[in-house]
Amino acid sequence: MPRLLFIILAFSLCGCGKEPPKGFEEIPVTGSKADGQVRSLAVSPDQQSILYTSGDAIVVGSLHGTASRRLAGVEPPDQFVMLPGGERLLAVELPHGDLNMSLVVWDWKAGTRIADRNVSEGVNRISASSDGTLAAAACQDGRLRTFSLPGLEPVATFGESARPFAIAFLPGAASLAVADAGRVSIHDGRSGARLGEVPGAACGMLAVSPDGTRLATAPDGGGPIVVFEIAGWKELKRLPGADARSMAFSPDGLWLAVGSHYPAYVDILDVASGSTVSSLRPGGNFIAGVTSVVAIAWIDGGQALAVGDLDRSVWIYERKK
Repeated sequence: MPRLLFIILAFSLCGCGKEPPKGFEEIPVTGSKADGQVRSLAVSPDQQSILYTSGDAIVVGSLHGTASRRLAGVEPPDQFVMLPGGERLLAVELPHGDLNMSLVVWDWKAGTRIADRNVSEGVNRISASSDGTLAAAACQDGRLRTFSLPGLEPVATFGESARPFAIAFLPGAASLAVADAGRVSIHDGRSGARLGEVPGAACGMLAVSPDGTRLATAPDGGGPIVVFEIAGWKELKRLPGADARSMAFSPDGLWLAVGSHYPAYVDILDVASGSTVSSLRPGGNFIAGVTSVVAIAWIDGGQALAVGDLDRSVWIYERKK
């Protein structure tokens, strides 16, 4: 596959005046500046809006240059995921500090809070099932808790181990992959029953392909990324890895975008060959650049990529025509 080039449409939300890499151009894509780290971002299904955490708010920006807005009434957000259908968000809010968090379902278009649930144990990671009926929270006490959607009624509490690094629902409603304690195990999200373990899987980060056929696992602290076929857990490919902090398959499942820790960069990997399709450097240099890429979302069927970092910036990379 020929090496692909990307044009960077970089929007530095902190106004740091960073220089874009040679051969790239920088233009604004939203109208507001972040007040804090961009820990989560998502793109609306109609490809019109980009949502991201910004200090004590969730910002709804435009991919076409119009004014952005903040969701009113949001407590300081830690992270969020967009629910199936694209009109609702599952968010973690911190109204009382890190150890007393809340799960909240938002209708982000209407700006209304649909449901909330206090989670006094604290939340590390969240995930939502592909059919939109279950939410899962990996909590700071080492246990996992699942809830119905959209009402957030408790469904199950299970697991007693080290804090899970990552969780991800597999195709369908109930199967949940959990990366913790040096392994990736599979649980029934409705009962909590342990269904098995992924042999040879790394335990730091997880990503499920959009068609639900593949699971990518990356070790905590760096090392090869292992891609599995979910049916039968056959190992398909080992990809070059770094200290991955975010991963996302392209819509067609052919590429895997991997965001790393300091020095921050994003590698777009060809899943079949293991080759690097493109290597992106938010911030332009390793000294004044970004510290960690923690959020990635594909845009326009894989023609562009949104990147969020801990340096209060959102970057949009567009594939060169």
